[in-house]
Amino acid sequence: MKFSFTTLLTAFAICLFSTQAFARPEYDWDSGGADDAWGTPENWMATPGNTEASDDEVPVSGATVNIELDDEAVEVNSVQPSSSEYFKVEIDANNTTVTIASTGELTAGSQSYVDGGASLIVDGGTANFGKFQLRADGTVILKNGATFNHTGNDMFVRGLLQIEGSDIAYDGTDAMGGDEFLIGANGSASTITWIADNNGNKISTLFINDYSNDESPDQTINVDFATNSVSVSDGDSFVLIDAEEGMNVDGDGNPFDESFEVVNVTGLPGGLTYAMEYDETEHDVVLNIVPEPATMVLIGLGGVGLLLRRKRG
Repeated sequence: MKFSFTTLLTAFAICLFSTQAFARPEYDWDSGGADDAWGTPENWMATPGNTEASDDEVPVSGATVNIELDDEAVEVNSVQPSSSEYFKVEIDANNTTVTIASTGELTAGSQSYVDGGASLIVDGGTANFGKFQLRADGTVILKNGATFNHTGNDMFVRGLLQIEGSDIAYDGTDAMGGDEFLIGANGSASTITWIADNNGNKISTLFINDYSNDESPDQTINVDFATNSVSVSDGDSFVLIDAEEGMNVDGDGNPFDESFEVVNVTGLPGGLTYAMEYDETEHDVVLNIVPEPATMVLIGLGGVGLLLRRKRG
């Protein structure tokens, strides 16, 4: 088969145009600035081979951002990007922490992830992500009224997700009731720590999964009342999961059953324990504070003693 020079030139032009049309700016964190701020241009360089980005330039909207230097402390103190969103934010480095402060906001769309012993700490700030993966050995910590908004089609959690007086909101309606929103993806165990505060913060629509594919991850929820000295008494109730009607977690249509193998509650006063309940009306998973069985026996014996004293009287 023979091709004319014109045909080959046209094909080359089409390929070149297609490559340029889909090229995105891509940046690497190089820590060359005078501080550790995300918004300092000197902290960034163009990823080698990428001609769409420039050295010493804060990543622009639509870019892919790579943070792969070990032992870094990256601080997001302002809205990044200033408009629209990043295509990806990939944090893949040992002992490196990206912290979003109360004045900071980080928005990314496609397949962002935290991996390789790295941490994303949202400390009073806001993280807005589409598809998001917390991979093995990665950590995400939300604290001090932080907000983590997830609006993509899937979210994978294989590392440690720790909630400290903050909320997670999931708005990926395309994946609700499906098997794309995974806590303990691919059968790996996960731990969710909820450090209670006196503002009644809760984990919101977090555990959305369908284990119809026979996955049986060993999930753990830690509920900590001690850290913030939360006052707890008999009869109190705490919403751990603000579920939604039709939400299916364990394959049986029940948002709380075999999905969480271990629930650890610390900081309860003496004589109190807890009981889990699924509220079929509100579709919430609720932790109820109740007396310990021994305390109930003592209360019962006290009531019997009171009746005996009344009869003797």
